[in-house]
Amino acid sequence: MKSTTTLSGAEFNSLFGRLLSLQAHLRKSGADKHSQVDLLINAGIAGGLTTGTDIVGVLVRLGFDRKHAGIRLKAGVQHEPDWPYWGRLGDGTYYAPDEEQSKQ
Repeated sequence: MKSTTTLSGAEFNSLFGRLLSLQAHLRKSGADKHSQVDLLINAGIAGGLTTGTDIVGVLVRLGFDRKHAGIRLKAGVQHEPDWPYWGRLGDGTYYAPDEEQSKQ
């Protein structure tokens, strides 16, 4: 996977570890695959992954189907996103709202 992220190797490894932990927690709690993917996408974006290639690539590394990850990434885009969903800027990069801001 050719990465376009601006994260350093150490930052990426740290984020990937957090995503693995989140995935384990979601599985243990009984979350379905759609919910797992949606929450992992949001966490990945919040952690610094901003391109579709990087977001989907990380989900594939976590064991999800590439097509399913891409479908969920597109399905979660909102014009004015509320957590746990995300938005997409004109340059094609993704952003996630802060969970606390969405509650206000």
